[in-house]
Amino acid sequence: MITEDNLLNRIDELLKLRWQGVESYDVVGEIYSGTIAITSQLWGASSAQVDAVKQLRKDMQSSKWNESGKADNTVQQCQGVLRSIASDIRGGRLGSLRLEYQGQVFADLINVAKAAMAEGTKDVAAVLAAAALEDTLKRYGQVKGLDVEDKDLSTVVNALKSVGLLSATQSALLKGMVPFRNKALHAEWAKIDTSEVQGVLAFVEEFLVKHFT
Repeated sequence: MITEDNLLNRIDELLKLRWQGVESYDVVGEIYSGTIAITSQLWGASSAQVDAVKQLRKDMQSSKWNESGKADNTVQQCQGVLRSIASDIRGGRLGSLRLEYQGQVFADLINVAKAAMAEGTKDVAAVLAAAALEDTLKRYGQVKGLDVEDKDLSTVVNALKSVGLLSATQSALLKGMVPFRNKALHAEWAKIDTSEVQGVLAFVEEFLVKHFT
């Protein structure tokens, strides 16, 4: 599980590295790949944050700087990104940033599920709704410091409730949704009706608005 301390320790290691001329090109590779790895861990390999780091290096490589200047500037830009991430972590802003990004991803998943419902493919929508429900709760728990990555949905709900991250009403609703998740992911289509799917989608939408924006 990614922890803030682990991230800060790795960032500190990367910030101590220095470009010292043509004999230290390995430093460029380590800092660049380290920055990519950290942004990927936080926001996903295909995220805008990772693309931005890749674009920084691409722009520098296509510039008119000499090779030494390109290397030095790549190091400085990546370390600037790392300092910004470290500042967000120490300022308590990282959780909000991660939730906001992940909320956008889950919102897209909900929209796909709604489109499937509109097209009459209830079973497809059920799988998407179940996945969105479980992933949303797990990501929320992880950002709040809970070890829920490999836990089942019922355990995740109990963990969130135990530290006050779910209201009594939310907890009660979610306990009723655990069987839905199991039916959807085990292809028990005949046991799922349209109203169940709609109820889960509505819950996830409301949860995203409240906690991921």
